[in-house]
Amino acid sequence: MNRQEIFKYTAYNKESIVIDTLNGYEVDLYQNGKLLKTKKAHQYAKQYALNLAKDWTFRTVKKKPTIINKITKIFKRNKADYTPKEERKGLSYAVAEYKYVSHLRDHFGLIGEIEYPNEQASKQHRDGTWLLLSITGVRLGTVSNNGTVRTT
Repeated sequence: MNRQEIFKYTAYNKESIVIDTLNGYEVDLYQNGKLLKTKKAHQYAKQYALNLAKDWTFRTVKKKPTIINKITKIFKRNKADYTPKEERKGLSYAVAEYKYVSHLRDHFGLIGEIEYPNEQASKQHRDGTWLLLSITGVRLGTVSNNGTVRTT
């Protein structure tokens, strides 16, 4: 198979290589020097493959979690980090994110792609209320201790 490397992105512990093959473009995705996956972009233009590589390398590509995985993750996290109720300080980030996403889907009827908040950008106030922010710092909403969601 004829594979020719045409571009490479490297940042942090990630690397992506755009390759031109006989069938079209492919992007090899590496993390910590280990090949994780080869994304085939055969039917797409070169710019699509370059964007895919750049997005992977600079951490803007997220695997979309399923509702079952998110609920399982919430229960595992809560069980592992269990503290008595009187010592808890508000909701965990995972629960706040789940309540926010559920609110968007249930109350606004949103389906398909929605913007998820970013855990590193989001902030928890002293009273335990979460201020949910996107990866770019855009305010998405708040989730209070009692689970009340307010969108902006």
